[in-house]
Amino acid sequence: MMAKKIVLGLVSLTACLYASHSWANTSQSLQQSQITKFNQIYKSYGQTWLATYKSLLLKNISPGVGAKPLASANQMINDIILNFYQKINANKRPVLVKNRYTFPAFSDFEYVNNVCRIAMSNAKQMARLEKSNFVAKKFCEYTTFYHGLFVADFNRDKVHSLNARASRKFFNNQQWRNLQRGQYGFKFQLLQSRDLLATRVGKYVSK
Repeated sequence: MMAKKIVLGLVSLTACLYASHSWANTSQSLQQSQITKFNQIYKSYGQTWLATYKSLLLKNISPGVGAKPLASANQMINDIILNFYQKINANKRPVLVKNRYTFPAFSDFEYVNNVCRIAMSNAKQMARLEKSNFVAKKFCEYTTFYHGLFVADFNRDKVHSLNARASRKFFNNQQWRNLQRGQYGFKFQLLQSRDLLATRVGKYVSK
C-alpha cells in the first residue's frame, strides 16, 4: 500500500520519459526468468527505492522538470549523490568474493535498470512486466532516470567508490585502508567537483 501511494504521487511527472530513452534496444525481449527476478528485487527494495525517488522529486530532481542549479558541487556530492547510494544499498553489507567487494543491493538496482530499459523500449515487453507488477512502468521510468543521472555518467571505479563510501560502516579500519589502496578489485576514487561538469547531474550544480 505504501509503494502504491508513492507511485501515485509520482505519476504526473513521467509523461516525457519514453521519448528520452533513445539508447533503448528495441530488438530485445524479456525472458520469464528476468521478470521473476525483477519482481523478487522489487519485493525486497521497491518501497525503499520509491521513497528515495520521491525525496529527489521534492528537491526538483525529476524527469519532466527541466534541470536547474540547486546545490553546490560539494552539496551535490555529499548530500544528494552519496545519500542516493546509501538508500539504494539499503543497509546491505558488502560481500567479499575472490578479494573483490560487491554491493548486493546496488547489483540488484543495476539488474532492474537493465530489465527496465528493455521493457521501456517495447510496449509489448512492458505489458508483460506490468502484468505481474502493476507499478512496473512508473517504477521503471524513475529507475532509469536516476540511474542515468547518478550512475551511468561515472566510470566504474567512481561508482564502486561511491558504493564503498555509502557502506563505510561495514568496513573496519584495516579493510577501509586496504580498500583505499585499491586492494579489493577497484581503484578508490573520491568524486570531485570537476567530475560533475560533463555529466547530466552537473546541470543541477550551482556555479
